[in-house]
Amino acid sequence: MSKWSLLVLAALSAGVAAEERRCALTVSSPHLDYGVVPLAALREHVGRGVLGAGLEARVLSLQAVCDQPQALALRFNGPAADAASFRFGPQGSVRLVLRSATLDGRAAYFRLEGEAGGERLRSAPLRPGQRVYVYPDGGETGRALQLELEVRPALPAGAVPSWERERWRMDGVFELEAVDA
Repeated sequence: MSKWSLLVLAALSAGVAAEERRCALTVSSPHLDYGVVPLAALREHVGRGVLGAGLEARVLSLQAVCDQPQALALRFNGPAADAASFRFGPQGSVRLVLRSATLDGRAAYFRLEGEAGGERLRSAPLRPGQRVYVYPDGGETGRALQLELEVRPALPAGAVPSWERERWRMDGVFELEAVDA
């Protein structure tokens, strides 16, 4: 009997919420595939309490180009695992982190929706139901956005199944919103 487990993180797609303000949003790789991972290796990592259970973080790039300069916000809509992460398979979770943003070639910062004080962040978590605003240094609007998205999977202890193969999946859609500056 073969002891392999198939793990796949898939369907990270992009969309633009504000139709009246034209923007195109792309993700460098809409499908992340961890391939076939030995079940024994997963069990070993999970047994030691390693969060990713041998599934390393991956970094994708997101780009957006808008017809007109505007204030922008990003959101990821997908099933929540908890207040800080999205569901990955039957028991796992994925944290998404935005970082290294530029807007019109200038360094940019993030602000989290609903957080008092409006702290300027160079990296920001993308949480279920929360928008993240992107601003260029020295301005409020822009046309061309580039940033990195770090994808951090986590499997809880006991999450590795006993059957031979299982597909672990995360589905969701990125939304780019043009917001009032």
